[in-house]
Amino acid sequence: MKSKNYLLTTMLILTFFQFNLFLFASENSTEYLVEIGNSGITREDLDTRLSKIPQMYRSQYQTMESQIKLLENMAIEEAFYLKALEMKIEDRPLIQEIIQNTVIPYYAQEYLKREVTDKAAISEKELSDYYNENKEKFRVKSSTDIKYLRISDEGLVDTIIQEYADNNDFDALVEKYSNHASSKNKKGEIRNIKGEGYIPLIGKDPELEKRILEADVAIFNGPITTESGIHFFIVTQLKPEYIRPLDEIREEITASLLPQKEKELNDKKQAELKEKYNVVFDNELLVSVNFDDSLSYIDIMDKHIINSKSPVLKLTVADYIDFLSQITSQQAAGLKNPDNNTQYWQSVIDNRLLYIDSQTKKYKSEIDNMFEVKHARKSVLIRTAYKETVIDLIEITDDDVNNYYNENLEKYETKTERSVQLFAFETEKIAKRSLKAAAKALKKNNFDELDKIITESALPNYKSTIDKVFNNGVIPGIGKDDELSQIIWNTEVGNLSEITRNTKNEFVFVRILSETPGSHIPLSEVKNSILDIVKREKQKEAFEQKKEELFAEYKITIFSERLKTSLSAEELFELAEESQLKKRFKNAVDYYNQIIDVYKNNKDDYKALFMKAFIYAEELNNPDEAVTLFQQVLQFPTGDLHESAEYMIKLVTEGEENILISE
Repeated sequence: MKSKNYLLTTMLILTFFQFNLFLFASENSTEYLVEIGNSGITREDLDTRLSKIPQMYRSQYQTMESQIKLLENMAIEEAFYLKALEMKIEDRPLIQEIIQNTVIPYYAQEYLKREVTDKAAISEKELSDYYNENKEKFRVKSSTDIKYLRISDEGLVDTIIQEYADNNDFDALVEKYSNHASSKNKKGEIRNIKGEGYIPLIGKDPELEKRILEADVAIFNGPITTESGIHFFIVTQLKPEYIRPLDEIREEITASLLPQKEKELNDKKQAELKEKYNVVFDNELLVSVNFDDSLSYIDIMDKHIINSKSPVLKLTVADYIDFLSQITSQQAAGLKNPDNNTQYWQSVIDNRLLYIDSQTKKYKSEIDNMFEVKHARKSVLIRTAYKETVIDLIEITDDDVNNYYNENLEKYETKTERSVQLFAFETEKIAKRSLKAAAKALKKNNFDELDKIITESALPNYKSTIDKVFNNGVIPGIGKDDELSQIIWNTEVGNLSEITRNTKNEFVFVRILSETPGSHIPLSEVKNSILDIVKREKQKEAFEQKKEELFAEYKITIFSERLKTSLSAEELFELAEESQLKKRFKNAVDYYNQIIDVYKNNKDDYKALFMKAFIYAEELNNPDEAVTLFQQVLQFPTGDLHESAEYMIKLVTEGEENILISE
């Protein structure tokens, strides 16, 4: 049924695998990192996989640990792919539809590149015409550059004038006297003052700006006193107004015109294809379908919202209703907006037209063999095999849910909580007097008097009533305070507590207003969340079991010890230092481990071992491991880190104070 075409790309989405970057195992290497029968995965395959990771995330996969994990995932993916082949999943018509939906964007993108983007070009005449018609856009106003000095002390004016008269060294004056940090950091240079009411680095100062624009080159100007200070300056350059030449801005204009040219070519191509494939889009019919009212479309189920001589583009009302029933409620809500709905289906038409026509091109086979297209096809088979051999076989019974609930009751209990009235005072004397008055008022059930005590005597920076106080040492709105928490929970409900000091050394007491006993949340209220938890646990268990079965069935063995770094020692040191700066200390240790394992030259491994020990001592709070590693450093031939290693052993085992005393 055509309706499935639009949704099948999302029907089998699973959370376990990251399939966006799937690697095809190679058979062209003499050594496999993963053996799969007589074939396997090589270092070249791993590097190919890494190269497909977006640049912004690639650094996360430079540690040996992360590459081993990636290698394991690749082996798992290959195992499920082999199972998919064995199950002949690809032969199913429904799977073929899913694959078609999955690859459409890749064909459309490549077709668009070859037929539109690569052919879009701005001619010399178009460049010249645009330039001549828009010269004002390229006009550069006249501007002034200056050397600038600002002071605020009038007593320095004569000194500055005299020193400049003596040596003509304005730069020295800036360095010595300027109190304007922004310009001083640039040695007094301020450029491109254009008379637009704003001086770069300085801001708005009309009088100063006027004097700058009227000044001649190389003349000492000042003092000029305005609201912002006392100013001195020398004009270093006057740049006249001019229009930038075409040769200078050729690339800039091209970049500006190219998107519009590409859009024009794309629109033209889409129009040609719609005519070629007789595409009719009935937008009125589309927006008339009320998904919430089945009676509104019961008689038009067979009518076409999109019609074409290509079956890939046909969409009936029935297909549309089927599609809406399978997407998320959030997605469906978005499509209830008529403009969004029209735009979405227009983009579907555009993409599918490009895909359909790409099948008629000579370069179709090139697209077929693109990494991304092969990956898309293969990932559908893997996801399906995983779903059918793992997910679909999971059964969750009421006993599973009940057992989890009973074994984890502490997760579903509400803790006992109290509401209290807080009285806080600056001195103990006031606190004692107030406690006595509060006790008298409480005895008479005079709650207005209690409120009056807080209003008239207590410190004002606290809420008088605090709710949801748990027996955990933390007071809402106040923070950690074990003493206050203790008197709250040692006082009976309805009573006043004794006086204690809080963490701010204020004198406080409380009245316990009420207590709500803890209880367990009924199973019925948390059943759905427990179902999700149990499902994930069973899924993980079933996956591990299936993985072991498939590894045995297809003779898959991972040789992570064969994985060697392709980075130099210098590159690894740089990555380790970068990780330390970002406080990713475990990553740094992994980089140092790679150096230790690969570069055994008593130099790189020596330094890496010391740095690894240092991280354990200073960052990972593991003194025992640190001492062991520092002792290994001392086993190397004597080097410049031996003394530091000996010091660090003493520091870790004896502490800094004891070292200083002994010295």
